[in-house]
Amino acid sequence: IVSRDWSSDVCSSDLTFLSLDATGRAGDSALKDERVRRAIAHAIDRDAIANRLIGGGSKALAAQCHPAMNHCVQDLPKVAYDPAQAKKLLAEAGQASGVNLTLAASVDLKTVAEAIQGYLTAVGVRTKIETAPLPTWRGNFLKGQSQMSVLGWGGGGIYDVASALPVFFDMGNADYARDQQVADWVKQGSSTTDQTRRAQIYRDALSRIAEKTYTVPLYTNTVNYVMSAEVDYAPTRVDVPILSQIGWK
Repeated sequence: IVSRDWSSDVCSSDLTFLSLDATGRAGDSALKDERVRRAIAHAIDRDAIANRLIGGGSKALAAQCHPAMNHCVQDLPKVAYDPAQAKKLLAEAGQASGVNLTLAASVDLKTVAEAIQGYLTAVGVRTKIETAPLPTWRGNFLKGQSQMSVLGWGGGGIYDVASALPVFFDMGNADYARDQQVADWVKQGSSTTDQTRRAQIYRDALSRIAEKTYTVPLYTNTVNYVMSAEVDYAPTRVDVPILSQIGWK
């Protein structure tokens, strides 16, 4: 078994995160309050999910990008697992008695959704999990019908933040933040080759995404290969095996 993680020379660029409906696209809800979104972030033990549920070298994320990606800042203020702080924030938001929300996920991420549900229930955020095959979940998500969704995103072997942000922060169908400033930064970052400028633009964008808790970055995905000892293949940085490079020893 060969497992790849972000700290190795060859690694997956995939990440998994929790999308939050910050603007009420799916209907008016407590998620429009930044304090409620921050409470949700504090309620989830991302290290435990990465280490105990995902395993294989998975790491908890600090930002809305994969650490192996160019310009993915790793020094943003960490939102620590702190159930007491989560309850405090909910109380400050006038939600001391708790809130009811829907948590969606494709079938393959049901176990992650269930783990998140457990953490949220402990602080008073009651969730109803809705799972569906990936095409159905994706359709609902793009129609703006998701209060919260657990979803994975692959960089497609492109190790740059430009492969992680535009889809979800461009004012399009997958954008639940609808923050014009973030959308402008993301567009600017994708439009310049000046690496110093790109680094600052993406730092600004990632910092605001974290500050406003538009998402809860969860963990890096891992890719595992199970091979016979007679197979000759060295996994590459691409997230799928390149069959033409596989041979026999």
